[in-house]
Amino acid sequence: MNSAKFKSYRKGTVKVLMDYLTFMLAYVFLIINIMRFVVIEKILDLYSLAVFSLLFVVLYSDMELLGEKDRLAKSEKTGHPLKGFVMGFFAILPLIFTVIGFHITGDPQQDRAKELLLNSIMSPLYNFFKLGNETFAGYLLSTLVIPLTSGLGYLAGYKDFIIENKIRKLLKLNPRTPKRKLR
Repeated sequence: MNSAKFKSYRKGTVKVLMDYLTFMLAYVFLIINIMRFVVIEKILDLYSLAVFSLLFVVLYSDMELLGEKDRLAKSEKTGHPLKGFVMGFFAILPLIFTVIGFHITGDPQQDRAKELLLNSIMSPLYNFFKLGNETFAGYLLSTLVIPLTSGLGYLAGYKDFIIENKIRKLLKLNPRTPKRKLR
């Protein structure tokens, strides 16, 4: 892999990781402030779904824009249809290592502080690891949502499958002209 391609993959991976970290920190900060006013157990599922939905939209659109940029570049460093999945996978490697590390050192559910820390790190994916009953496999499988989202977003941009335009066409509205700046 030449240095231009490597740089492109590295920048995309950092973008995915920064999107995740931003929403993780926002989730934790907001949940601490919300806990002052309401019993958190009553709204946690809905709150987590809302935060993940925002993460999905931001991550998907960022990767869609990157895929569109690579499609239009037509240069040697032009992407590959699977580039988004690769960038997403490399971005979640720290999460995977964290989950493995927590489970190697003992069951996080036996140590409340460890469980809270792991749940904070994985917070934007709360509904997904909750589906897996907070087991080791549940945590690991929930991390795969990030590469799936980034991969589908990149693929949509790379293959010129812009969801907004498809919805507009379905509703018989004029397609919006792109006003996004391709970086």
